[in-house]
Amino acid sequence: MKIGIMSDTHDDVHTLAKAKDVFLKEKVDAVLHAGDFVAPSTVAAMEGLKPIAVLGNNEAEWRLADAFRKIGGELHGRFVELEYDGLKIAMYHGTHKEMLNALIECKKYDVVIYGHTHQKDEQRVNNTLVINPGAANQYGDPSIAILDTTAKKVTFVDL
Repeated sequence: MKIGIMSDTHDDVHTLAKAKDVFLKEKVDAVLHAGDFVAPSTVAAMEGLKPIAVLGNNEAEWRLADAFRKIGGELHGRFVELEYDGLKIAMYHGTHKEMLNALIECKKYDVVIYGHTHQKDEQRVNNTLVINPGAANQYGDPSIAILDTTAKKVTFVDL
């Protein structure tokens, strides 16, 4: 199974369109967004992906949950637990380093996904794969990630 991972779109629908094209071309089975989309218009641009997302620290619109419902996506609070192909996955924006470290070090999750720093990250802490896809916006070096759940391998895609 392939999981598309992105974060920190910050209302950049142009770069988001590039990410969407990659996810559709790669035929990902699921799309996860680690927060900071900011406005409902950004959520609408993800139509067709049915993203599962968590809130970041820059969400300014109270209508975000409605926007996710309209495109068949799911918006959770600051954190969500998921399971794909037997892998337990935690997703948290990463706003508080202490919380992120606790998720990584608790040994409950096979994969921890976060954003916030706008920096690509792939590391293994004990048996936990930690992934930050970077930022899917024009500020800096835009990127996303694709996780192959069978191989537990991450591929970063520069946008």
